[in-house]
Amino acid sequence: MPMTLYCQTCTNPFEVELSRKNARFCSNACKGQARRDSVTLLCQACHEPFMVRAYRKDTALFCSRVCKHAAMRLDPEEAMCPECGTLFIVSPSQRTSGTTRYCSRKCATVHTGRPKQGKALRDFWTRVQRCDHEEWCPFCCMPWTGTLDLNGYGKIIVNHKQIYTHRAAWELFNERPLPSGAVIGHYCHSTSCSNPQHIHVGTQKDNLDDSIRDMRHSFGERNGRSKLTEETAMQALHLRADGWPFRKIALHLSVTHAAIQALCYGQTWKHLPRP
Repeated sequence: MPMTLYCQTCTNPFEVELSRKNARFCSNACKGQARRDSVTLLCQACHEPFMVRAYRKDTALFCSRVCKHAAMRLDPEEAMCPECGTLFIVSPSQRTSGTTRYCSRKCATVHTGRPKQGKALRDFWTRVQRCDHEEWCPFCCMPWTGTLDLNGYGKIIVNHKQIYTHRAAWELFNERPLPSGAVIGHYCHSTSCSNPQHIHVGTQKDNLDDSIRDMRHSFGERNGRSKLTEETAMQALHLRADGWPFRKIALHLSVTHAAIQALCYGQTWKHLPRP
């Protein structure tokens, strides 16, 4: 159904279909005349008169882009930094963000990061798996439930530094820092355990001696550089006891003369019984 509109140039009525209900001109001639006609408006920024085409009289507000940007620019606003107390000019992005304003990124990082400092230590014992016996059970391990490295040791980040959880557990339980040069050893040999009853302070030599005593070090077939197996090592010892020379045993087992010599002199494979 056609509808009647009035031309914005000649003000004569004209009929259009409903699909063209936003039409403003009755013909291309009136449309071209409207584009050629100019009107004078007043700039809302500099208040100077300027000429625009008649069809832009309802939308044109500024005489230039300079005036448009100047009108969009907000007045300077001062604020006090909550961290250092310095007065500074607030940027437009800070006005619209609705967050706390800071004079610099450094102050923002320090102020927002202060509540997080030490959080890993405050929440340390909540991330340790405990047994149902008692709070500090001397028998059961307390494995770390957080991040573990490739060797199974737990790690946390404290003051931007990564530390092992068994070291943190000792310091928190004893309420004092670990002595300089000291290392932490596990009685239970469980790398993820953070039970203060299962860890002790010692030196690196003490730690290695514990591993050798408990036969947890790399020896025999565990040594990746070993050319012999336990079976071939015992065979070499028996052949040596029968009077075979080192070179003949090495040729028989397809290993070097030095490997057989170190075996028979007790420099390697010390855990094997000698015939």
